[in-house]
Amino acid sequence: MTSKCSTIEAEGFCDSLTQIINKDDMAEIIKGQKSMLKHLEKTNQMLLNCNNIAEQQQAIVFSKFQRHTALLKDVKKDLQSVHTRIKRLKLALQTNNHEWLVIGENNGSNPGENVGPSTNAPSIN
Repeated sequence: MTSKCSTIEAEGFCDSLTQIINKDDMAEIIKGQKSMLKHLEKTNQMLLNCNNIAEQQQAIVFSKFQRHTALLKDVKKDLQSVHTRIKRLKLALQTNNHEWLVIGENNGSNPGENVGPSTNAPSIN
């Protein structure tokens, strides 16, 4: 019997609540919610457009980044090759010119001074 009473009481409470609510206020609330929904849909569309533009720009920047990275790797290889060649040339010059350096030091001259044509050659003016 308590279930019948509670059901009747609940229905009575709901009926009393519906009588308290103003229909005009409810219409204004629904109108406000619809307006907010339209506003949020527009905002969502704008965010989707911004996201698409950002993805396109990111793809462009990423491709440029990959090209620049490849270029830097090539430059690094070239510089390493040049550095290796210079080291080999220095080593070759040191081993080949070691005798010249010893002769130059014995004569009291700097090793780099007498490199080139001799001083006894006639000058061209």
